[in-house]
Amino acid sequence: MPRLTLLCVLFCIITSSSFAQTVTDKQQLDSALKNDMLMKMLDSMDNSTSNFKISVGFSNKLLSERDQALNTLQNNKQLVFIPSVGYFHKSGLSLSFATYLITNNSITGFDQSSLTPAYDYTNGKTINGGISYTRYFVKNNYNASTSPIQNDFYWYANFKMPWLKPGIAMGYSTGTYSEIVHVDTTVRIQNQNVRINFIDTVTTKLKSFSLIGTLEHSFIRYHIFNSANALNFTPQLLFNLGKTRYDVSHKSSAAFYNAYTKKKSRRIRNFDGRSANQNFTLQSLGLNLDLVYTIGKFSLEPTVYLDYYIPKTTDNRFTQLYAFNVSFSF
Repeated sequence: MPRLTLLCVLFCIITSSSFAQTVTDKQQLDSALKNDMLMKMLDSMDNSTSNFKISVGFSNKLLSERDQALNTLQNNKQLVFIPSVGYFHKSGLSLSFATYLITNNSITGFDQSSLTPAYDYTNGKTINGGISYTRYFVKNNYNASTSPIQNDFYWYANFKMPWLKPGIAMGYSTGTYSEIVHVDTTVRIQNQNVRINFIDTVTTKLKSFSLIGTLEHSFIRYHIFNSANALNFTPQLLFNLGKTRYDVSHKSSAAFYNAYTKKKSRRIRNFDGRSANQNFTLQSLGLNLDLVYTIGKFSLEPTVYLDYYIPKTTDNRFTQLYAFNVSFSF
């Protein structure tokens, strides 16, 4: 009996140990699988692997993909549908193309497109940064619904801190656009009021420089609904300094065009109440709210930007910009 009892005890110990080891191995395997899925998901979020990305979205901004300070100069109120495709290399280099379906009371068609080469450095221990250049193409330079900007340069750097991360960015943009203005007015000639009607072609050359200070924090949550999704919410405070210069020239079919050289532009807000050609100064305070939800290879990204203009103006001080994108990476 003692031998039989001893054998039973040894059998129970060995069986229990094997079962415990099996449970532990299964837990480790599940954890490894989840971590592998998580790493793949993180790779798609921080561009540590090369991938193509196809996106569709809508927005109410036309001037810049990254420079929110420049976007606040936009005067048109319109909805823009933006499909895009891009290739993002794990080195940080990327190239993307977008086209814009502009709706302004009616659909005008894909009258604008853009090409953006960029470099983003995201693996630094103390700092991340990047630089980009966007070239805008428009079918008709006289179309008041399209962007007056042709060249948009942007550079940024974010410093890695334990919680609140400061950053700095610079933007420089140039463009030339034209408008045709039909003038119907009355002028006094030889003590008589004479009604005249003529066409004034207005050409505007624009140069804008912005310097932006930022403070941000990212709230990241993993495994919200399952093991293959993540949520990243980043509120960002912006201090926008800048200077914008406009050189306006007129070519008129009448000899009276000099009286109309101050005529307002329909495409840039600065001619509608915000002073143009002012000195470099603090322009506005902004709050950018960016949310990215990633599930597998799909991403949903709604963005809202709120801006308060500081200098004296007769225009509305508040600007609201928004965008929503759905992306698929492969």
